[in-house]
Amino acid sequence: MNIKKTILFSIAVLIFASGFTSCKRVMTYITHLENKTANKPLARVGDLYLYRADIPEIVPQGTSTEDSIAIIAKYIDVWATRQLVLSEAQKSISETDLTKEVEEFKELLLQGKYEQSVISQKLDTTITDEQIDDYYTQNKTNFSLNKSIILWSYIPITYCEKDLEKKLRSAFSRDTAPNVRHKKDEDNKEDSPWTWAGSIENILAEESYNVPFVKDQWIEVDKIESSYEVENGFANNVAQRSMYTFTVKKNDNTYLCKAHRYIRKTDIAPKEYVEAQIRSIILNKRKIDVIKQSQDELKKEAIKNNNLEIFTDNENN
Repeated sequence: MNIKKTILFSIAVLIFASGFTSCKRVMTYITHLENKTANKPLARVGDLYLYRADIPEIVPQGTSTEDSIAIIAKYIDVWATRQLVLSEAQKSISETDLTKEVEEFKELLLQGKYEQSVISQKLDTTITDEQIDDYYTQNKTNFSLNKSIILWSYIPITYCEKDLEKKLRSAFSRDTAPNVRHKKDEDNKEDSPWTWAGSIENILAEESYNVPFVKDQWIEVDKIESSYEVENGFANNVAQRSMYTFTVKKNDNTYLCKAHRYIRKTDIAPKEYVEAQIRSIILNKRKIDVIKQSQDELKKEAIKNNNLEIFTDNENN
């Protein structure tokens, strides 16, 4: 350990122990330490000592003397507090109980590490759409909603010009194709069938209005109410009006929205709303199965190698 670090440690100890702030005293102590490099203790708790050599490299290069002293003093304080807490804790638990708990924790830790290793090596994480469909169909009654939800789409209109906003509002409120004749392209083929989302995207492209258009997203009604400024009677309106168009505000931004579907609390959730949950359920079941299979293989191998015996009562008598 070099002279500079020794000096910093010693100053930190003085600050920790007495809280002095006299610059004169600090400078005097620095002078006194210039030729002293012995590994003297910095702090003591009971019979435990913290020595200069025990302090890790915790002071970054280029740190000022004042900040270095503060960092080391903090380390000493944390060490001393930890030792006091451990000392007090040992008084409330017997050595036998502590040894037993440590052993149990060790066993749980080892078991957890083993299971993680098995899962990483053997778990199949691929889940197909068909598997999700099958699970949803067979377990629909388990997906009863505890909150009302809507399928909504929205777009920010905060910086819309009035004419564009008017056009977007009209398009948002439309549920069917406008009553116009199809135009034909150069190949004499009719345009693609009309869709609500497509009509919005066409307007955005025509007007070069580059904003995110969020489509067909399931969300809880009360989450909208808690996250946005909504109109009075919003919950009733969205529940009673089919294909309801509305606006919400958040952080000085305004969003034009449309509720495509409404599903009330206690009804069965749509598959799309619980798809992530189903994936998690399937994956967790596979983890359990993989671990169980691995444990069975271990027992089978142990019996084969005469490393496992199960004694019955008859055999013990």
